[in-house]
Amino acid sequence: MNHSITFEPQNSLILIMDHSYGEVPDSMNGQLVSATASCVAMGTLSEVDGATKITLADSLLGIDVLGEIVFDGTIKAPQHEISVCSVANEKLLSIGVSSSTPRIKIFANHPVEPDQVVILVESCVCTLVRQR
Repeated sequence: MNHSITFEPQNSLILIMDHSYGEVPDSMNGQLVSATASCVAMGTLSEVDGATKITLADSLLGIDVLGEIVFDGTIKAPQHEISVCSVANEKLLSIGVSSSTPRIKIFANHPVEPDQVVILVESCVCTLVRQR
């Protein structure tokens, strides 16, 4: 399942987090991505230069992924939901997750000001079972 939105993010920044729990990073430190244990902040194309397409998905099937992985890690999501939010804490897109610490992979088509961003949320819980 995937959802997309195309818009001009306020301050050219989006937040990926559990909307009710995420703790936003204090600074971007001059980087495209900055993260805490519960939130990923990501820069986008400058809002005055045009729109950015954001896709939130639980699979890459059927999605044209352009660019490189700019973030690969886990974040805390105690409400079992990952949302893409504005800097005004407005929920723009969301997806339910089965894990309280889903893995997030973010792909961007530009290293500084991407106008296409794909956020892959992997939340399955896998267990290795040894057969005899």
